Amino acid sequence: MSRLGPLPRDKMDPDFARYFEELVRAGGRTGGPSVAYMRNPALFKVNQAMSDAVRGGSLTPVERQIAVLVTVRHHNARYAWCVQTRASLAAGVTRETVDAINERRRPQLTQASEIAVWEVADSLAGKRSLDDATYARALAALGEQRLVDLVSAVGFFSMVGTTLRAFEIDPPEDDPIPLKP
Repeated sequence: MSRLGPLPRDKMDPDFARYFEELVRAGGRTGGPSVAYMRNPALFKVNQAMSDAVRGGSLTPVERQIAVLVTVRHHNARYAWCVQTRASLAAGVTRETVDAINERRRPQLTQASEIAVWEVADSLAGKRSLDDATYARALAALGEQRLVDLVSAVGFFSMVGTTLRAFEIDPPEDDPIPLKP
C-alpha cells in the first residue's frame, strides 16, 4: 500500500491548486511520483518541466525508453515500470527487449545507438559510474548532445525511481508486464 495519497485540494496552496486543476484539465501527469511532489509545489512544477524536457530531447523514442526501463528496473520502481512498459511498447521497443531488461539481462540490440544507451543507463543506474571505454563508445554512437540527454534521462528517472520506492507508490491495477522480483 502506498505511503502517500494525493494531497487533498483543501491542503494545497491556492495558487498551486489552480495550477494543479489546469494541469488535470489538460490531461497532465498527476500520478506516481507527482503524488509526493505535490507537497512541494515548486518541485512539482520543476518535475513537470523536467519530464517534458526529457521527453522532448534528442534521443529517439526507443532510445529514451530503453534508458528509462533500465533505470527504473535498477530502482525496482513498480509504478514507473508499469507506466513505462506501456510507453516503451507503444514507442516501438520490442517485448523481447522489455523482458530482457525485466530479467536483468542485456537485451539483443542491433543498433549501435541503442546498445550505447543500454550500456550507459545500466552503468549509471547500476554501478553509479561510467568508465572511459563505455563513455567513448557512447560518445561515438550518440554524439555529445544525445549523450547529455541520455545522462539527464537516467538522472531524472533515478529521482523518479527513488521517490516511488521511498513512498511505496503502487502501480495501477492493470500492470501489463509486472516487475520481476
